[in-house]
Amino acid sequence: PEHGICSQDNVPVPEMEQPKTKILDWISFLDRVMGDEELARDIFNEFLNAVPKRIEKIHKAIDNGDIMAAKREAHTLKGSSANVGAMDLQDTAYQIEISANDEDLTKLTSLVPELEEQFIILKEYWSAQKSQAR
Repeated sequence: PEHGICSQDNVPVPEMEQPKTKILDWISFLDRVMGDEELARDIFNEFLNAVPKRIEKIHKAIDNGDIMAAKREAHTLKGSSANVGAMDLQDTAYQIEISANDEDLTKLTSLVPELEEQFIILKEYWSAQKSQAR
């Protein structure tokens, strides 16, 4: 194919599915679920539903001055983001985890809006992908 990237069933993957940033590495996620697209979509939708709760828990932890709770929530979000291929979200959650580890409350607090923005970008990207598939 012209783009050089194919899905499991050897269908060329449109360029939008492989953005320059790593909003979503869908192909790697599909590999992890052995090419089961329905399962991947179900897991990804559950992930999208869970992220706002994690972000809210990070907010509450910061508001309560509980840096370790913020670190735990960021660590959990980092792992779940990695599992589904949400690479930019994973990276920002990792930066929050590192800031919490360093007890840098200022940096930790400043990264949360970026995490929220990455999540919005991911949701919009996912929505656009679903629209294209129809």
